[in-house]
Amino acid sequence: MLQTTISFRPFLTTDKGEVTKLYRITNNNGAYVEISDLGASIVSLYVPDKTGKLTDVVLSYSTYKGFSEGEEYFGASVGRVAGRIAKGTFTLEGKKYKVATNNGVNHLHGGVNSFSRRIWSSSIEKGKLIMKLTSSDGDEGYPGELTVKIVFTFDDSNTLKIEYYATTNKTTLCNLTNHTYFNLNGEGNPSILDNYLYINADRYLPVDATLIPLGETHSVKDTPFDFRKFKQIGRDIAIPSVQLSRAIGYDHDFIIKDYNRECAVAYSPLTGIKLTCNTTCPVIHLYSGNYVNLKPSETKSHRPYPYRCGFALETQGYNDAINHPDYPQYILHPGETYHTCTTYKFSLI
Repeated sequence: MLQTTISFRPFLTTDKGEVTKLYRITNNNGAYVEISDLGASIVSLYVPDKTGKLTDVVLSYSTYKGFSEGEEYFGASVGRVAGRIAKGTFTLEGKKYKVATNNGVNHLHGGVNSFSRRIWSSSIEKGKLIMKLTSSDGDEGYPGELTVKIVFTFDDSNTLKIEYYATTNKTTLCNLTNHTYFNLNGEGNPSILDNYLYINADRYLPVDATLIPLGETHSVKDTPFDFRKFKQIGRDIAIPSVQLSRAIGYDHDFIIKDYNRECAVAYSPLTGIKLTCNTTCPVIHLYSGNYVNLKPSETKSHRPYPYRCGFALETQGYNDAINHPDYPQYILHPGETYHTCTTYKFSLI
């Protein structure tokens, strides 16, 4: 049985006067996660540091405008398709589709009105927080009515579990993720470059100048993308590299090698907090917060969020897979159920 309690309170008010909710899932240790129905977004995550102090390790906004317009997607559940689609175009079952180009020439994280911008229906069921959303046929240019459910749990091992489900009435694309930014030094700390990271990946996807995968996977060996042994995120981030230059840091797919081991692990020597990520997805997309730059008035703690003050481990399908037939695909057909599961477990080093 899940030893948790779930409560909620009013959160931010939208431009239309709708009052959103903020749910808190608290375990027997007193650790807790806060999740809003606004974008099915993780807003806070308090876990004990090496002194026993509860420390918030995720970034978030202070205003409705941040959630509805912010390009950082702090904590958000994004879709229909996480990541990029080249030039906002793809062909599915012989028909060409055009979706919004909201990231230069490309489509990013579901488009202008991503799932991250919407209010999800929410409920509490047997110690679980359930978020649901229906995306209509033609929404943001995608075919088919897509029905999505996300199940959040947070147990006594300080493990946040996120399960995604989706069905459709027409063949469509579905690639969902959560876009939480972590700082294991504590939210509001100015940098994650001293956080240590391991990724269970021998290969990654190089990208072009617009951050679309070029095609073939490349070995991480002898590159700044080798996280097969723990290293600080900032150790190699300034090494002269075409790939790092194009992304202004890390903004790349890492191909998970072995699901019998941890997919990724990070930790902070400052707080002693360790994060272990496991997933059923084929990719962890590492983003090193290269474009983050928020003023104190825009952040939940009213502290500035400078460049590289958070990192994301986005578990998902390959970026632009629909335009790369040799990649594992995220095409969803009627009668099928999309299902992935990701866990973020917090402990001490």
